[in-house]
Amino acid sequence: MFQVQSGGKATGTAAYLNNASDLLSSECKAQSMEDFLRSDIQLHAYDRRATQLIASTGMMLQQAVAQGICLFISIAKVYSTIVNSLRLLSVYQSMYLCLSLRCYMYTSH
Repeated sequence: MFQVQSGGKATGTAAYLNNASDLLSSECKAQSMEDFLRSDIQLHAYDRRATQLIASTGMMLQQAVAQGICLFISIAKVYSTIVNSLRLLSVYQSMYLCLSLRCYMYTSH
């Protein structure tokens, strides 16, 4: 979907995504029960639903990434404040080392 949004062309089985905006704004072409027996109507319905699911998943991923970035920034600021505070207190140098190691272990796993 990103490739299509950035001007690229989807190929192969994902070629229907080249018409993603049309698929998302279109309605079901079936007017009667018999219309659902037509392969072109079925294909349009599957393409439309797949596009909706991809777009929905993309939005959820963007939200999750944004939340992750905000969380990372918050943790980094708290960590920086703690580190700067501990550096001022020579009594807590060993605590600073332990905290640094714990943060390193937390972020590397």
